[in-house]
Amino acid sequence: MIGIILSHIRHIPEGKQGIKEDQYIQRFNVYDQLGFELQEKTFGLVGFGRIAQRLCAILSGFGAQVLAYDPFVTAEQMKALNAQPCELMDLLARADVVSVHARSKECLIGAKEFAQMKDDALFVNTARGGLVDYEALYDTLSAGRLSGAVLDVIGTQPFAFYKKMLEMPRVTITPHMAGTTRETVQRGIDMVGEDIRRFIEGEPLLHIM
Repeated sequence: MIGIILSHIRHIPEGKQGIKEDQYIQRFNVYDQLGFELQEKTFGLVGFGRIAQRLCAILSGFGAQVLAYDPFVTAEQMKALNAQPCELMDLLARADVVSVHARSKECLIGAKEFAQMKDDALFVNTARGGLVDYEALYDTLSAGRLSGAVLDVIGTQPFAFYKKMLEMPRVTITPHMAGTTRETVQRGIDMVGEDIRRFIEGEPLLHIM
C-alpha cells in the first residue's frame, strides 16, 4: 500500500510512460504538480485491523502521524501502536491521506464523507470496493477537490465507468494487487493449515471467519 501511494504521488507510472514515448517529461518539475513527502503528514486509517496496524508501524518510520477509526478496536489498543483514536468525521477532516482498511460490507465513504475531507487530501482504498461510493468519488474529483485517488479495488459500476476515472490525471487504479506476493501465498497456506489443526484438536480458530 505504501508502494502504490509513493508511486502515485511521485508520478512514477507517468514518468515511465513518458520515457517509453521518447518524452522527457518536465511538467513534474512544475511546483503545482510536484508530489509530497510522507514525513509529518497525517494519515487517517479507516479500519484498524492487522493490515492497518502493520501499516501504522511502517508509517512511523516515515515520520507520519496516524489517526485511526475502528469501532471494534479499543482506544488503548490504538494508542499502544502510536495511533490516535478518532471518530470517523473528525479523522476525515484532519487527515492528509485517508486510507480505507475496514472489513465491513457497508458503504462507509460517500458524498458526505468526501465533503468532510480536505480539498488537497489523497484518498486510498486497497480494501473492498463496496466500502466506497465511487460515483461520489468521481463527482468529488470532477469538482476539483482532493489531490487524487489511489484505488486497488473497484465497485460494481460498469468497467467503462472506471476507464473514465482512469482518464483523470489524479487517479491511479490497479487490479487488487496490494496483497499479491509470494510471501502472502505462503502465509495464507500457513494460516489455513493452522486453523485446520485447531479445528481437529477442538481449539478456537484464529483466521477462518
